[in-house]
Amino acid sequence: MKTRKFYGWKIVFAVFIAMLTIYPPVVNSISIYTNPVTSDLGFTGDKFLIYYTVMGLSGVLANSFVGTLLRRVKANLVMSAGAIIVGLSLIGFSQSTQLIHFYIIAVFQGVGLSAICVVPPSVLITNWFNDKRGLALGLALAGTGIGGSIYSPIATQIIVRYGWRTAYLASGLIVLLITLPIVFFVIRFEPSLLGQEPLGGVPETSGQTLSGVSFAKMVKTPAFFLLVASILLGGIIVNGLLVNFTPYINFMGYSPEQGSLILSLSLLFMTLGKLVLGRFYDKLGVNITFIIILLASLLCLVSLIMARIFAFGILYTFAFGLASSNALVTPAILTAALFGQKEFSKKYDFVATFVALSASITPIFTGFFTKAGEEGYVKMLYAFIVLSVLTFITMWVSHKIRPKQDVVVTDE
Repeated sequence: MKTRKFYGWKIVFAVFIAMLTIYPPVVNSISIYTNPVTSDLGFTGDKFLIYYTVMGLSGVLANSFVGTLLRRVKANLVMSAGAIIVGLSLIGFSQSTQLIHFYIIAVFQGVGLSAICVVPPSVLITNWFNDKRGLALGLALAGTGIGGSIYSPIATQIIVRYGWRTAYLASGLIVLLITLPIVFFVIRFEPSLLGQEPLGGVPETSGQTLSGVSFAKMVKTPAFFLLVASILLGGIIVNGLLVNFTPYINFMGYSPEQGSLILSLSLLFMTLGKLVLGRFYDKLGVNITFIIILLASLLCLVSLIMARIFAFGILYTFAFGLASSNALVTPAILTAALFGQKEFSKKYDFVATFVALSASITPIFTGFFTKAGEEGYVKMLYAFIVLSVLTFITMWVSHKIRPKQDVVVTDE
């Protein structure tokens, strides 16, 4: 019997497109909107960025049921609904005239983001790939960096020439006209739906016995609490850099064109960072990869502190690419490494809520610093250095004390 070509790489492509078109306007490049929106509508940047907190909190709540919907409803329908919500939310931003409008729309945007970009990617890649999972996840999530590197300069020019409302409107239309049909026609939850097996083995849903601790046991282990701590700490660093980048780089004396260049390069190298980080996990193991992440984070932050010298601004882009990838790639990899394949999608649903929570608390944390202007931004970066070390410690210790039975997946 002739075997159909493995479909999993089409899943990777569809997830890549979703991340490419949605993450930049919703997460990666939101700092380019801060000054134009606030100067036009007359409120401060820290109040404006509270919408990001609202979005994150609604995402936390949504994560608790998105995973269940993926298992019980067709995954392509769940992700399509997410694309529709995100697309309409961006169009809604383009029509907003008051601060409260952004807050209300952000509630729906968080749900949409969860349904297409937060929970599904890691669950789908885990279902379709037991072999080369790090590479597949890195390729799928690379869309965030590539999209950001393309989106930032184009959206900046649209804002300068036509206004921020046009940029938001165009972003929403791209999601509805490009992303929506791709996820609807391509996404499938698991290989068995197409009569296939995942790359490298049989999935949990086939009825095979998979090793690992149950969800109920996972949430009682010290390793789980350390995993959550690492996600929150690492997420604050990455989200903090993303949402505050443009105001900070303006304080450093960069022109809008120079700032856009640095942001685009950093997001482009984020793409390479996800690919490299995935391969590091596959080839070097988690402990060595943790050390690499720490070194990249420290180099990234020190370079940004010294960014008045343009060469350090460029150096920041290289280091940020690898350091920032930790927030998206590591949670799924480490969840599987600590707690195994058993009930993975249910376990990662819960873990993903803390990925969203880290984004929601970031503006609150960074707001304590950024109100003080340039000096406050620099203090924020020093605080991020401390958080980087704590992130490394919590990741390393969580793996050190992981449950021993979650290492091997049985094939029969």
